[in-house]
Amino acid sequence: KAMHISEAGWPIFGSIDETLQAAYLIRMHMLGLSREAQTVCWFTLRDSEPDGESLAFAPEESFGILRYDYSPKPAYFALQTLNTLLGNSHFVEFRLEESVYVMRFSAPDGSDWHVLWTAGEATSHNLELNSEHHLVEAFDMSGKSLELTGDTIQVTGHPVYYRSAL
Repeated sequence: KAMHISEAGWPIFGSIDETLQAAYLIRMHMLGLSREAQTVCWFTLRDSEPDGESLAFAPEESFGILRYDYSPKPAYFALQTLNTLLGNSHFVEFRLEESVYVMRFSAPDGSDWHVLWTAGEATSHNLELNSEHHLVEAFDMSGKSLELTGDTIQVTGHPVYYRSAL
């Protein structure tokens, strides 16, 4: 049976700040894809109106990827980056290597996209590539280009994208 993930999300509350919300959004999408989820629906698009002059939010009112004033949160840009980089790619494999989550996607041009993060402490990881592939570009979850320094990658709780090609 087809699996659909609905009303998933994390509010900006307690230890969850806007950047961590963005990381969780991408990690949830990646894990959903690894389990062949047909759809992933985020709860909700926009935050509710702040409570009066205190500008306080109840947790259930701060799940949005847009703030109440329609300004985008980091989660908006993270989702935009995911769709831009992986849009025409298809899921190939999921590996958990010690504490590092590794997702691989195949692009129509023959290149591979690798999405990595860890749920634990930051760590170095040697990315295994298809034969004859080498890393050609890398991006953080907001779409900012990262410098390539060989096949060893610094991995944190914030997903990163690496593209390998011939």
